[in-house]
Amino acid sequence: MSLGAKGHNVATRLSEAPLVHPSAIVKDSALGRYVEICERCVVTETHVGDYSYLMQDCETWAARIGKFVNVASYARVNAPTTRPGARRCIISPIAPMIIGPTRRAKRASSTGGARTR
Repeated sequence: MSLGAKGHNVATRLSEAPLVHPSAIVKDSALGRYVEICERCVVTETHVGDYSYLMQDCETWAARIGKFVNVASYARVNAPTTRPGARRCIISPIAPMIIGPTRRAKRASSTGGARTR
């Protein structure tokens, strides 16, 4: 088995069976023909179409990836995040004072109140 540029296995050829790297995690997903999942990818509840591949360190969750799609390294497709999405956003009444005047207000004040285009 010889290694090519960047340590990729040259002897491995794609086939109708998906090629999944041993370090990749694939859970509850459907993989099409001639699909490659590279190193350290996490693929969860995802359908990957024929002739598509995910490069190193990708993350997908609850996604449908079509045919002939190439996903770049470190990409996240609908991946879970730690952002507090369910929490309400509280807007303070002093927020406009902190942010400052809008562009339109700045333009009007610089022309003496007259609006110009």
